[in-house]
Amino acid sequence: MAVQLAKTMGAQVFAIASGKDGVELLKSLGCKAVINGKEDDIFTLAMEFSPSGFDAAIITAGGEAANTAVNCLRKGGRIVYPYGIYPELNIPEEVEATGYHGEPDPEIITRLHRHIILNNITVHISGIFALKDAYKAHEALQKHYLGKLCIEVNSYHRLD
Repeated sequence: MAVQLAKTMGAQVFAIASGKDGVELLKSLGCKAVINGKEDDIFTLAMEFSPSGFDAAIITAGGEAANTAVNCLRKGGRIVYPYGIYPELNIPEEVEATGYHGEPDPEIITRLHRHIILNNITVHISGIFALKDAYKAHEALQKHYLGKLCIEVNSYHRLD
């Protein structure tokens, strides 16, 4: 969904996927460039895409690939990331970084909803688990998956 939102706002999206299936999914969402973070040279390909560095980035995972991506931002560039990324990011002083908890804000949710409706944005769901099987969702987090894992609280509200 972040890719689709960024595109509706006019961004040229460079994405780092995990695996070939992730690359294909992100390409299908219309990313300008997609690379496989497990196999490709992130820094070289990012600099080919944006020689002066990225203006902004959304970082959703930690580790070597994430820190390489952070170092692809231009001086004065901005990143956002959820608190709790492990290992923690190494953020250069010349990059503006904002962490967030993901707490709902009614005004932000309203704007997001408007973008979703106006731009027909969808979320790729990898799996849906009944609440009684929440442990299976946690097990799935340790494996390779694409998109989101969901826990269904009330089966009678199912949207499909």
